[in-house]
Amino acid sequence: NSKPTDEILDEILIMNRKEWYETATRQLVNQATSQKKSAKKAQKEEKQEAQFRSSELSTSSDKTGVSFKGSLFQANYYSTKFQRRGQLLYAVLSDLRKKCPSFNLFPQNDKNSSPTTIKIASIGGGPGTDAAGLLWIQKDFHPNQRFQVVLYDYETSWKRYAKTLAELFAPGVEPIFLPCDVTKPLHHDYSNLKVDVSEMDLLLFFYVCHETSQRQNKKEP
Repeated sequence: NSKPTDEILDEILIMNRKEWYETATRQLVNQATSQKKSAKKAQKEEKQEAQFRSSELSTSSDKTGVSFKGSLFQANYYSTKFQRRGQLLYAVLSDLRKKCPSFNLFPQNDKNSSPTTIKIASIGGGPGTDAAGLLWIQKDFHPNQRFQVVLYDYETSWKRYAKTLAELFAPGVEPIFLPCDVTKPLHHDYSNLKVDVSEMDLLLFFYVCHETSQRQNKKEP
């Protein structure tokens, strides 16, 4: 018995997504590791330290104030989390579409009209993992719309990957990096949220509470 056409198409889409994630991850990891390298012994120690920091976020919320700085940490972050978290966001939004058909996440525009732009705030999304999942939502369900995704993040060094992410996500998703400290009140000078999120169609808080829990719980003078 041959497989139904829909099942075959689903398998092709899954394979395409997998290949894209593998290629994208390689590019991002290569960019991270191409930064200025230390001596071999120091590099080994830095790699172990980066893996330890990453493991601090693997099984529980941040209890130590994990730093996201450093090319080796960021390479490890991309190699272990970029595909997994992107696919998880895709699965969550896809499931929402199926289980709540009356909930119109992004209103569709007429196929003959000019593409509309959907504005999305990815809070704590500096590495682009949220935007990676959104890319496939756009491709699979909203091909006649464009997503503009603002990557709000406290760690400003994620911005060095913005150009690579823009190339990987083009033409359906446009990533824009902006610094923001989500642990500060909205009236704080370092919070861009008070100005920009009022114009957004969707706000994503994906892992950000998990990864900033130590800083959120810390009382400031």
